[in-house]
Amino acid sequence: MDYNDGGRDCMKRVSELAARGAIYELGIRRCGVTGREVTVWDLTDNLPVEPQTKTPKQQRVDDTLAALQDAHADKDNSLKWVRLRDLIKTI
Repeated sequence: MDYNDGGRDCMKRVSELAARGAIYELGIRRCGVTGREVTVWDLTDNLPVEPQTKTPKQQRVDDTLAALQDAHADKDNSLKWVRLRDLIKTI
């Protein structure tokens, strides 16, 4: 890696490791070589895990409509209404 490239290639991997919970941002300090402010990272005790992917909006809408139809069919079941409320909040 070219030292003066600003670490662009490295930051791709750092961002991935942070999203996977393997490292975290410890703070900011001034670089002794370039004089720039740099981020200091530290390891966690966790192994990298797959980041949670967001459900596409259309799928959330479909899930909400299905839950609404299900809750309407059984108006006395409060757990279905709680599920419906939670689904609506995600849209």
